[in-house]
Amino acid sequence: MRALLETAFDADTMGNTTAEKTELVVRLMLHELTATAHAPTFLPMPTSAAGQRIAAVAASDYRNALGVDEVAARAATSVRTLSRLFMAETGLTFKLWRQRARIVQAMDRLGRGKTIGQVASELGFSSTASFSCAFRQVTDMTPTAFVGAPG
Repeated sequence: MRALLETAFDADTMGNTTAEKTELVVRLMLHELTATAHAPTFLPMPTSAAGQRIAAVAASDYRNALGVDEVAARAATSVRTLSRLFMAETGLTFKLWRQRARIVQAMDRLGRGKTIGQVASELGFSSTASFSCAFRQVTDMTPTAFVGAPG
């Protein structure tokens, strides 16, 4: 994607690029963005005001300490509305969305140089092993492989 963006906006090549090539680059970029929406770490956000309140409460509970009933109460809604909204607006159950949100936070922290143990502890996992298991369920890779993956 980075190379496509550079190609699309490079002043030196833009003058030499045919309309057909430009169209192909843009179509490939759109294809890649569409594929990203199906990635296990893609985190669709709810669009309604209630959904956004729920997402904000859940995201701020990075240790996953609140039950779904408490998240709903803090977002001034019901558990039934929470469940319905998340499925309708994100295509994910609230539980799956919350798990992805937590792993996305973990990826950010790992990318900033925190150790796997630090991230597991900060995000409230009972052990490094439980964190690694959850990470692998979402990303299909271990945190160690993620940290060692070329950027």
